[in-house]
Amino acid sequence: PQLQPHPQPHPHSHPPPYPYPQPHPQSYPQPHPHPQPHPHPQPHSHPQPHPHPQPPSHPQPHPQ
Repeated sequence: PQLQPHPQPHPHSHPPPYPYPQPHPQSYPQPHPHPQPHPHPQPHSHPQPHPHPQPPSHPQPHPQ
């Protein structure tokens, strides 16, 4: 069979570059202002140590 002649390659017609859409300034969210840093909370004052409870008095041994 006769080989089909190779079609002429289409000339690479570069389409016009799409114009980049201009960024809408309104679309950009306003940057949030940096919040004021939270002041460091005052360190909790060390609670007074609990006094050691008095050891229970030894019960009297049951008399025999």
